[in-house]
Amino acid sequence: MPSRRLSKTQKQKKYKIRRANNRKARNIRRIKRLSENTNNNVLNLSDYTLSEAETSLLSKGLKFIPTPGTQNIRQNLICSFNELARKMRCKILFHTNEDDKQLHPLYINTNYNPGNTTCTALENYLYATKMELCKIHFHKFRDNLTKKERNALTSLRNETNIVIKKADKSTTVVVQNRTNYAAEGLRQLNDGIHYAAIHKDRTHEIHDLINKIVCEMQINSEIDSITHRFLSQSLTFRPGRLYLLPKIHKISISDIENFKGAEALQRGMSIPGRPIISQCASPTMPIGHFIDYFLVPLVQKQHTYVRDTKHFISKVESLHLKPETRLVTYDVTSMYTNMTATELLQSAAKALTKLKQTDVTIPIPDISYLIKLLQILLENNEFEFNGHLYKQILGASMGAVPSPEICDLRLFDILENIIKKYNHKNKILAHFRYRDDGFMAMDATESEILQFFELANQEHKYLKFTYNIHLNETVFLDTKVYKGQRFKQSGVLDFETFIKPTETFMYLHRSSAHPNATFRGFIKGEIIRHKRNTSDPHKTKQLISQFKERLISRGYSESEIDSIVSETQTINRQELLKNSKTKSNRPPSVLVTKYNPAVRKLGKILRKHWKLIQKDKQCSELFPMPPIIGYKRNRNLNELLNSNR
Repeated sequence: MPSRRLSKTQKQKKYKIRRANNRKARNIRRIKRLSENTNNNVLNLSDYTLSEAETSLLSKGLKFIPTPGTQNIRQNLICSFNELARKMRCKILFHTNEDDKQLHPLYINTNYNPGNTTCTALENYLYATKMELCKIHFHKFRDNLTKKERNALTSLRNETNIVIKKADKSTTVVVQNRTNYAAEGLRQLNDGIHYAAIHKDRTHEIHDLINKIVCEMQINSEIDSITHRFLSQSLTFRPGRLYLLPKIHKISISDIENFKGAEALQRGMSIPGRPIISQCASPTMPIGHFIDYFLVPLVQKQHTYVRDTKHFISKVESLHLKPETRLVTYDVTSMYTNMTATELLQSAAKALTKLKQTDVTIPIPDISYLIKLLQILLENNEFEFNGHLYKQILGASMGAVPSPEICDLRLFDILENIIKKYNHKNKILAHFRYRDDGFMAMDATESEILQFFELANQEHKYLKFTYNIHLNETVFLDTKVYKGQRFKQSGVLDFETFIKPTETFMYLHRSSAHPNATFRGFIKGEIIRHKRNTSDPHKTKQLISQFKERLISRGYSESEIDSIVSETQTINRQELLKNSKTKSNRPPSVLVTKYNPAVRKLGKILRKHWKLIQKDKQCSELFPMPPIIGYKRNRNLNELLNSNR
């Protein structure tokens, strides 16, 4: 009678088939679960029909990084270490006592390579560590995309008739017809007010114009050598690039539902977009950083200035208000694109007269030079869209580095003029502002507050104020400010984290090819934000519990989240509202490399021969800590899908 037992080979084959079927079933369930959330995560307003795999891919979010390939891992790692070695050798050769001071804010890397030094300890450490990296073992890892999702990535990259963008004020992924996207861009560009078409690329002319002023500043000793090198750096300049973020929050849910499945309506659907002009690699980018450096301290001196949410909460919690105090918030519509270059230059010139040398660490040039450079930046904002060149003729570019500060200074002057004309200015108990969003606590009647905004909407030709007046609660930045239990007891306003109705909670997917520290840092940062922004401990627990549930739906494990929650439980809210950041005089050296899951225990390799450095007196003083690892990210879905568009 033949044996019914399976041989060892047959058993292995059986288990292999079973494991493959289990993996297939898990993937099917995962894709199905993700496709159920498509209405929240992915909004398809194009003629293109997304497959389940394409929907699954886009549901991961545009910040998701597919697992990188294994080509040239060792070569890239050695190149990164060679750069670390170059910096350590330069520090040995050129170190002075002045190196402990703050680094020049406009310093750019010279890439000077001194070669081997006479410091035996350093050279021995570098050689030994490099040998360890040459024989490093690479670990196996699982691809974070299925084969179908990999194919979906290829098909979406090759589909030229659609545009994939993150929604404005939301993390929703929006898929649009390219024709509709281009039509919305052209609608804004051809309004005859803000933009004008040009027929010649003036990139080199603008660069030469800037260089002429920079050389004059150098001759007149208005700038130091490092600043001169920064402003006159030779790059491959090109015009800026305009792109649009779809404002789906401007479209009602009922309209979106009506458009779904109706191809004729989709083709004619116009989605409003927020215009962003990226000035990366444009000739005005260096002078933008230069001007911004001098404008930032001027903005910070404004009595209405708030740096961020933490700063705002600290200021408001120092107030003791009466029960009848009204809470007012306002927003300046399209602030960046509705101010003329003339008025922006006037406000900047007025503010720069108040700049003191103690406010900055580099010499302040003559104000006339700063105004000339600022005028070039404002009047030569040229960019490309849909294969054609345009120029912004009204307002400041939303993608230029100094635009927030320039517009902030002008808006401050406008508000000061309004308040001077306002008959009830003494009833403004507090006034704080972050860019174009403002918060006021006023001991005034509703009609008296309305008088303020009537004046505000008459002050400027283009700028208009929208506002909300509330007695008990309002929303500012990412907080809800309200009169709660604490207010009843001491007159101090209460706070709670505000979550926008358009938020879809597309957190960074746990399977993304990021280092583990990124996920831990994100979770800890969000928990700290809830603890800081919420004054009621009971509501804080509710928010953290909801946050935990949303994280689990994005692939995070419960144990991972709980360990970070317990770690942050002992943190006092008052400590979170303090500025506790301290800068080390001697920061550690950094190995900057791209993250790859095949490379593990890299830090252990960098520390293995560190005792060679510690035994040398000079090296131990210059390098008190082993090198740390700074990971550069690989290309995410946003870059992969839009690189050819």
